[in-house]
Amino acid sequence: MLLVFTLFVMAGETFGQETATILATIVTVALVMPIFELGKIAGRARAGSLVDAADRRRPWLVGLAGALLMSLLRFDSTTPLLLAEQVAVGLAIVVMLGLDLAGLARLRHGLVGRARLRARTAASPPIDATTSVYDFGVGDEELEELQPSSAVYRERERVVRVVRGSRRAAVHALAGWVVFDVAAALIVLVAFVAVVFAPAVYPY
Repeated sequence: MLLVFTLFVMAGETFGQETATILATIVTVALVMPIFELGKIAGRARAGSLVDAADRRRPWLVGLAGALLMSLLRFDSTTPLLLAEQVAVGLAIVVMLGLDLAGLARLRHGLVGRARLRARTAASPPIDATTSVYDFGVGDEELEELQPSSAVYRERERVVRVVRGSRRAAVHALAGWVVFDVAAALIVLVAFVAVVFAPAVYPY
């Protein structure tokens, strides 16, 4: 929908504007299959996990980067609406990169004090509302950190942290998406620089 909206916003009357719209249409068609393929990746990890959230952001990132590239084709005759879209899409791309970096940071935080973690078993105390759960999304390993009871005869140990999944697999997945984000951002940045200097190189 965002790509179609961008095409609508880009519509113009001059030869240059029509050419930009045609090129943007080609970009839209070219992005359909990558977005579809990335959409199929979602679901490989447990719902709500760090990797699952990152997987579900990928189709959106490709669509946003594509929309921004398309809108930059109208560098010679931009409009307030097109400029507003460029700013909004650019900010959205930055936010997505930030979310992926935050995911890596949360993954690292979940394993702080690894020596205090032990394998979780059927005999482990139940999880409650105060338990910090770090679900990496991939892998079946499950670790827990227990807080010793303050009074041995009155209460049992409490689970203060649970870590689910494989750290190595999660780091591989999240780091790969961060590289993906940076590559997409660099492509857009190169296009932006080219657009800024294009009038000076090829004056109209």
